[in-house]
Amino acid sequence: YIDVDPTIVRLVYTALTLFTAGFPGILFYIICAIVIPQKPFDVEP
Repeated sequence: YIDVDPTIVRLVYTALTLFTAGFPGILFYIICAIVIPQKPFDVEP
């Protein structure tokens, strides 16, 4: 959506989680990693 490498977004999120909230952020990250697909679906018009 924002044309940024997903690895960078994940690293920033992980760093912010470790320095602020801790456990709830890590749990949310694991749930999102399971639920969100790796690649977008191919949609044919």
